[in-house]
Amino acid sequence: MGCNTGKNLFPYLDVYPEAEAHGVDVGAPLLRFGHAVASHENRAVHFSQQDAENLDFEDDSFDIVTSSFFLHELPVKSTKAIFAEAKRVLKPGGLMVHMELPPNSEVDPYYGFYLDWDTGPNNNEPFYAEFRNQDVIGLCQGVGFEADKCIKLLIPNYSSFGPDNFKAFVDGEKDAPQHGNGASWFIFGAWV
Repeated sequence: MGCNTGKNLFPYLDVYPEAEAHGVDVGAPLLRFGHAVASHENRAVHFSQQDAENLDFEDDSFDIVTSSFFLHELPVKSTKAIFAEAKRVLKPGGLMVHMELPPNSEVDPYYGFYLDWDTGPNNNEPFYAEFRNQDVIGLCQGVGFEADKCIKLLIPNYSSFGPDNFKAFVDGEKDAPQHGNGASWFIFGAWV
């Protein structure tokens, strides 16, 4: 959802080369460019111009619905509609997962202030602070995801954390570093 040119969709195909990948965005020029890049790199991606709040896919169509740094660009009202759509198009056992900026509840007050500085007047991010003040698990539950099926976690940035540290993280031997400066990414979502 909100795939832009598909750059954040391509790594899924690196891990799951047989996957059928779909990227949706409202920006037709972005989708055309993404299609050209995907074709050049021999990646099978179906791009379509759609509003993530009202997808034209049938119910139970996907195993994973994802976005990357998309939700903070929208009013929370739209985020709720997008989550409802994601739940609708997910197959039973499917996963909705988003990579986003961490909410204020997940960072210390200074870092929260630092991130909120990026709002409207300083960086033209009118919905940034509103999104970051939300309870992301509450947003998931608000559209019908069950509490015990919701997730939120920090994932280290593989390239800056390094393969050995990343393996230690996956094995539960090491925590992810705090979000910021490309060290880790905040991930949240829910299983159907």
